[in-house]
Amino acid sequence: MLIADGSQPGPDDGGEAGAERCPNEAGEGRISPEGSAAAPAPGHAEEVAEDLFAQSFRANVFIRYHTRRRAWFEGIHRLSNAISAMAGSAVIVSVIGGLPGVTTALAVVTAVFGAINVAYAPAERARLAHDQCRRYCALAAELAVTDPQDRIALRNLSAEFYRIGADNPPPLSVLLLICQNIETEARGYGREHTYRVRRLQRFFANVLSLPPDKLERLPPEE
Repeated sequence: MLIADGSQPGPDDGGEAGAERCPNEAGEGRISPEGSAAAPAPGHAEEVAEDLFAQSFRANVFIRYHTRRRAWFEGIHRLSNAISAMAGSAVIVSVIGGLPGVTTALAVVTAVFGAINVAYAPAERARLAHDQCRRYCALAAELAVTDPQDRIALRNLSAEFYRIGADNPPPLSVLLLICQNIETEARGYGREHTYRVRRLQRFFANVLSLPPDKLERLPPEE
């Protein structure tokens, strides 16, 4: 789920024209009451438009999230393969040169990075992240052509978020927050609508989510 405090930028806060507001605390737009796919009553028109914007925002945040996850796993896979290949070649040279201590050390390095490739499975995880990114891209495309007055279509697309999420482990909250900040700024909102992410949190964002858990908004630019 997206991380936010429920205080959402609106169309007068410096965002794009027609962008009613950002998603709420759970990253979900409010679900409209039961009804037909016909145009809702006048009192519901704004709420349905907010649903569409919130879902579009949410989909784009997850596209950014899974793109970063794919890049991270691909980087780990390539690095471990490169180190294993170099260490394996150096083992042969050290054996020929009669350096048993170096041979042992390099053999350990090769074994460690080979174990990382087997246990951590970065190549497989990169493929899965790519698949999830494609699913969210398809969802974002559907949202882009959905009639904002069609509440049934919005309900079906909202359900798709849960179907996609069921195939994923819980997201890393700090990395998700970073992606939310990027999407917020990409939509034209000021930095006062983003949240502070400290350097140590950012450094480990692809591995684990470090405290503090308290969200702190950035001050507006002067």
